Amino acid sequence: MQTYFRSDGNVMPSLQPNPWLIGKREDILYFFLPVFAALLVFFMAQHPLVSNSMFLSMIAAYGFGLGPLHQGPSWFTYFDKDNRTYYASNFTNRFRFFILPPVLMITGVLATLLCTQFLFAALTLCHIDHLLQQSVRLSRLYRKEDAYAAANPKMEGISQYSVAVAFSMVGFYRFNFLQFATVPGAYYWTVAACVLAFVCVCVYLGGILKRRHEGLPIHYQSLLFWVISVLAWAPGAFVTNFYLAFLIPLTIHWFQFLGMNATLVERKAAAARKLNPESVKKDAMIPPALKLFAVCFTYMSMFVLIDYLSQTTASVVVKGLSVGVLSGLAMNHYMLDTFIWRWQDEYPKQHILPYITSQQ
Repeated sequence: MQTYFRSDGNVMPSLQPNPWLIGKREDILYFFLPVFAALLVFFMAQHPLVSNSMFLSMIAAYGFGLGPLHQGPSWFTYFDKDNRTYYASNFTNRFRFFILPPVLMITGVLATLLCTQFLFAALTLCHIDHLLQQSVRLSRLYRKEDAYAAANPKMEGISQYSVAVAFSMVGFYRFNFLQFATVPGAYYWTVAACVLAFVCVCVYLGGILKRRHEGLPIHYQSLLFWVISVLAWAPGAFVTNFYLAFLIPLTIHWFQFLGMNATLVERKAAAARKLNPESVKKDAMIPPALKLFAVCFTYMSMFVLIDYLSQTTASVVVKGLSVGVLSGLAMNHYMLDTFIWRWQDEYPKQHILPYITSQQ
């Protein structure tokens, strides 16, 4: 363990022995290597062989199944007895986890049948926010301010949101998404968003350099994670269609989410075995991670079947219902993850966070 000094000569706290978020292997597998998988999916989706085939296009669109697969863990949380007890502990939680899901399903179906364009716009904005929420949460968890040069914590979120909004607005303007390009002043609003993003990035990096000048070392894992998070949105500035603009951040998000959930169930099961060795016999039959992915694959199969039905049926009603169900499932995924991973709430802080952060 090494000791660092400020520029004024005062001793800084010792360097954290573990600079990784989950662990070295897990961080590389879930946060950094997926960049190459995302690029592979991105370029494959543009290949004529893929783009001219509905079947191959669906596979590419799902990131080889990762898209619907990653929504499964949102529902797997209900299989945990502790989670269910927490979800039923008060009216607010009961509303969030038991009442709101079916309401959102019904809303998705009705909105698809009555106001499809509005639903598409709302889902797109929620989709962008959903990707950013996870990215910002992980960036903030990576922060080890006492040992590393770190920017203002608020800038973690502001810098990522500003860049994502800027690139998304460029894409919206280029594709004329929902007639955005025809809105008075749309061009100037887009330019202003880009300028604001540039300023926020400079402030964020400037904060790190300032702390570095004080004698703190740069936390390269955290910085690399931030760089990946902001550059993932860059395709909005040059790709040829709306779908491709979000494919890279989507694929990265899928890997992160599945990796975090696999780590959570494995570590939580290991902790339970220490407290109750008798549970080893049960887990030996079906490992916790296998249970998780069994639920995920079941969910994915249902999702893909409904999506295939929506694209092949001749019935307008069946098509509308299928799209509505998929929209409702997406809204539930966004909503559930917002509350499941809220570190400011006591239960996630005590019963989830310790299992997905590295042991110092």
